[in-house]
Amino acid sequence: STQSTWDQMKKNKEETKDSKAVKTYCTKGWNWGNYQVGEEEISFQVANAPCFALPFADIANANAPNKNEVIIEFHQDDTAKEVAKKDFVCEMRFFLPGPAGSKKEEEKGKIQPKEEGKEEDKDEESENETIGPAEQLYQNIIKKANISSITGEAIAALTELPLITPRGKYSLDMYQTFLKFHGRTHNFKILYRNINVAFALPKPDGQHIGFIISLKTPIKQGQTYYPFLVLQFHKDTKERVKLNISPESLKEYFDNKLEPEIEGNLHDVLSKLFIGMIKIKIIVPAGFKSAKEFPSVRCSVRAFDGHLYPLEKCLLFVNKPVVYIRLDEIQYIEFARVSQSSTQPNKSFDLVVFTKKNESHQFTGLDRNEYQPLLNYIQEKKITIRNVEVEHADGKTIKAQLPKLADENSSEDEDYKEPDIE
Repeated sequence: STQSTWDQMKKNKEETKDSKAVKTYCTKGWNWGNYQVGEEEISFQVANAPCFALPFADIANANAPNKNEVIIEFHQDDTAKEVAKKDFVCEMRFFLPGPAGSKKEEEKGKIQPKEEGKEEDKDEESENETIGPAEQLYQNIIKKANISSITGEAIAALTELPLITPRGKYSLDMYQTFLKFHGRTHNFKILYRNINVAFALPKPDGQHIGFIISLKTPIKQGQTYYPFLVLQFHKDTKERVKLNISPESLKEYFDNKLEPEIEGNLHDVLSKLFIGMIKIKIIVPAGFKSAKEFPSVRCSVRAFDGHLYPLEKCLLFVNKPVVYIRLDEIQYIEFARVSQSSTQPNKSFDLVVFTKKNESHQFTGLDRNEYQPLLNYIQEKKITIRNVEVEHADGKTIKAQLPKLADENSSEDEDYKEPDIE
């Protein structure tokens, strides 16, 4: 009858509700247990009770820095309006002791790296005996989370790219919305929307080109954050890249701004890929010339020697650390140690940049011959100079206070666009 059917449905509903209610999670606070790899997530149990689960869709990267440790990094929503007010998990580290899948460890309940609904055959068991516990978990994660082999093939691929920051040689795979760097010990994925701008800077030696990628959200390796990626190529290194994409998709996604095959100097090929696929500017030096006709001046930041590039809309120091200062963020600039004494003339001077965020950046050991080119650049950009020294015909120098040369809100250079590398 209808009533009996309704009663049976209510009874089944109550039983289902009760069965869900009895599933309890472990709250002992222990930091050790077992893991189990599923199709959609990796789950962890403590004292034979579920503790927490990590969906593979939330995992951005994974690394195995040694034979007993695995580091998992999670996607971060850096576009959220109130992200600064929220706390969220960036990474988790797991320590896995003992040999992978050994009987002693399984009896202790420390390691159970088995996939749900699957049984390992003898060949897999013999293979697991030679793989460390961290490596086994790491391989499971990168396979299930599609970290190492993303669904679909890369559109463009470059190998053996020399990175200065972070140091090492990496392979680069470029997809439709993100790129991936693969190194010997570290891999990292960068969304195109996280890339701010890139710079192609000729080095004073005349032999190398520096390629700097500016990120909105830094990548992390260990305890170090990298807001900039610094690559360096020999200017005559050749490269040829054949895009793995149909002509129809090339027109649909990239507006025919890319050729099916790109060939030329490595820095030119990389620049064209970034302009066409990521749709960002590649900024190159224009306008400034040092006393030696270089686009940069040699100096130091703290104990690190490098070169300062006065560009159209920013000051950029490379290689380590990369210092990026937008001209519209500069409060004023001061020169130091410019005066020449009769007993001991100064062969160098310092430049101190103060920003509107109450930060200061000191560039030391600049050659005295670079004083006038830098002074001309700063005055041309209408940046406030707190103190300056004017040299008279008689060889004497006097300090002069320069008034503010332009309104801070001036937008004279608003429509300026840096030239792209062709």
